[in-house]
Amino acid sequence: MTIKSAKIIDCQKLSAKVQDKQVLHDFSWHLPVGQVRVLLGPNGAGKSSLGRVLAGDTNYRITGGKIYYRGEDITTWSAEKRAQAGIFLSWQQPVAIPGVRVKAALRQMVSACQGKAPSLWDWNQQLVKLAQKLQLPAEFLEREFNVGFSGGESKKLEVLQLLVLQPKVVILDELDSGLDIDAVQVVRQILKAWQQETHASVLIITHTGELVQQWPVDGVEVLQAGKIVASGGQELLTRVKQSGYDWLEGHDERTDS
Repeated sequence: MTIKSAKIIDCQKLSAKVQDKQVLHDFSWHLPVGQVRVLLGPNGAGKSSLGRVLAGDTNYRITGGKIYYRGEDITTWSAEKRAQAGIFLSWQQPVAIPGVRVKAALRQMVSACQGKAPSLWDWNQQLVKLAQKLQLPAEFLEREFNVGFSGGESKKLEVLQLLVLQPKVVILDELDSGLDIDAVQVVRQILKAWQQETHASVLIITHTGELVQQWPVDGVEVLQAGKIVASGGQELLTRVKQSGYDWLEGHDERTDS
């Protein structure tokens, strides 16, 4: 087994509910070390639910199966412990924190994950540079966290969190929604370069596929009713873009990857 084919996330017969709704049932899937995978599927397929279950969202109850991270059973780990271990989820609908400035919130996140606060001077300089890369003004860092932000600003803030936290596993849930064409291009270039430099493992959950245009990915999978029903490469992105999901009815053709 090569390092890149090793499993950093491994779901084994995972079942989960949110309230009384079954969102995953006997779900087996893995994310290899250093790979970029894309997850597609119609509304209600369970894509966002999978991301939240992996991140430890307490609104979701695991009713069976296991989640392994780097070979260790994390099924009962809290969201905080998973984040500290290097699992990052970008929220489809980011939460606002009134009264807390962006730069203060980000510094607290880094302190919680790394066990110590970064030097204030170096921290401020780093944040300004990263914000500039994302085409965000320095004043953005002084604003209240996600309060009154546009959809694009909220999504760029998710990317800024990722860049300062430096996680090992990244789950991007509909990151391209809310971003205009130019912003998608900026975010894609930054994330692509970051992933190639860090060799982080990335799961991209998307409807449109815009985020992965011109970004070679290692695999594409289609989720339906909480199960992987198709897997392959870029051709699946093309098929979904051209034909939607009507062809999925009765479809269950997967390739090992």
